[in-house]
Amino acid sequence: MTDSSNTSSCSIYAYYLLLTGTSIEQLKRGDATLYPSHITVRGPFSPRPNVGVDQLAELGVVAFCNLNPLRVCLTGPCTVRSDLVWYEVDPLSESRAILVQTHLLLTQLLLQNACIGVDRIPVQYQGSGYRPHATVVMGTPAPPSRMLRRWPNRVVAEITEWGLFEYRSNEPDCSIVPVMTQPLAGSGTFCRPSHSTRSVRRLQTLAGTGE
Repeated sequence: MTDSSNTSSCSIYAYYLLLTGTSIEQLKRGDATLYPSHITVRGPFSPRPNVGVDQLAELGVVAFCNLNPLRVCLTGPCTVRSDLVWYEVDPLSESRAILVQTHLLLTQLLLQNACIGVDRIPVQYQGSGYRPHATVVMGTPAPPSRMLRRWPNRVVAEITEWGLFEYRSNEPDCSIVPVMTQPLAGSGTFCRPSHSTRSVRRLQTLAGTGE
């Protein structure tokens, strides 16, 4: 799969599952407020120069086409470092197993198609080390422990949509813009359509819409 809409060598992308119906938004601090509430399935990474946005979108459609809407239970808050706090998907839940499988599938598709130029995921979180989570504090000092103890230790969220997002600058700690979004097991609704009509039709066919 190749196309003419090649990414630049400094472009950074990530695949998100977007969260709704959750109180996570009210807890966000610092750079976490620049992002939609989400769970990262794969990314951030810089594609190879000959890899186009259409190709990345197609692989996303293939990876997510059989994923139904999910309800996830997030547990925390987990202080990962002094400026990073997240809520992690319950390790014993079925939804966690589904997210891990989706992460591995998408990673396999990207590697098989030689899409990844620079992988920006820390090694300990790649492959079997994947920890699906929603970040609530980033780039700013974490609240003191006494305050975190007053935060909920379980948060429920709905996942009904996935998206391919591009970071605005060369550093992954910056705000991002959606390249495309699509409902899970849905009819296909595209945000910021940067694809040609032919590419959109190809994506819709892969997603099973037939249009």
